[in-house]
Amino acid sequence: WSGMKNISLQVIAACSGLSHDTLQRRIHRGDMPPPDSRTHKGLSWRLSTIRAWNPQVAARIERGITSEIFAFRSAA
Repeated sequence: WSGMKNISLQVIAACSGLSHDTLQRRIHRGDMPPPDSRTHKGLSWRLSTIRAWNPQVAARIERGITSEIFAFRSAA
């Protein structure tokens, strides 16, 4: 899964079935690990961090990455 180094909150939301707001509340309460990175683009986590928190969500993310569900393609 070499194309993606960090997992965005949006991807975690899509793979977990939880809303962005619910995930934000879980982070604030400590029910989800803090992000591994905070940039102007937003919050992100390493897959290993997500796997430690919720292996099922990590597996969904990994399947999505390897099947290129999250790949962006330009229109030709």
